[in-house]
Amino acid sequence: NAPFRTRLVSDTEAGTPLEVRGRILARDCATPLPGAMLDVWQADATGDYDNSAEGYRLRGQLETASDGQYAYQTILPGRYLNGATYRPRHIHYKVRYALQGGALLEFTSQLYFEGDPFLEGDPWASPAKTTALQSVGEGLQASFDIILDVPPVNPFPGPIVSPNSSSLWSNPCGGSNRNQKAARRSLGAQPEPPDCGAGFLSFGDVDPRCLRVLEGLYQST
Repeated sequence: NAPFRTRLVSDTEAGTPLEVRGRILARDCATPLPGAMLDVWQADATGDYDNSAEGYRLRGQLETASDGQYAYQTILPGRYLNGATYRPRHIHYKVRYALQGGALLEFTSQLYFEGDPFLEGDPWASPAKTTALQSVGEGLQASFDIILDVPPVNPFPGPIVSPNSSSLWSNPCGGSNRNQKAARRSLGAQPEPPDCGAGFLSFGDVDPRCLRVLEGLYQST
């Protein structure tokens, strides 16, 4: 029930300003998906999550525009201890997209940032979900595109009206997924193509050449 907004922080929120931009695209890595719903949330600059504030601090919902674009303003999240080590800085993502016949795709993941010393060894982080930070003025900027396994032409794009759904493939942030095994069988995940370099992933009929970790483009594994 987080509010729809593009600014997740107040003027008094401590931390380094961060703007995140991206697109949500169909499996051809080119067709925009308008009306996709994003729910994003994160820790504050000290690594704490605020689950009690009435204003849903550092959390918000967004809807992609006609060109599949989204953008929001926040701060660079802090790290926090997870057992004996720190988790790398990250922002949580949940994406929902309505399909023909009322079906709903739901995808949950996390956005990470290059250069974080705690990326290696983190059980949820991977290069395919990691993007670069660029210095812009007094803050930072990142780009993070999302490819969903939907056909390039969807006759029923639009906002989500039902929260009942199952995950798109698997949930890399943990949690149960009753369709995980069937989804992996149908997608037929393949090894990384030898000539594509780091960050390339191949899932079924998704062209592996377009699944690049370039400006944040990624695919869930």
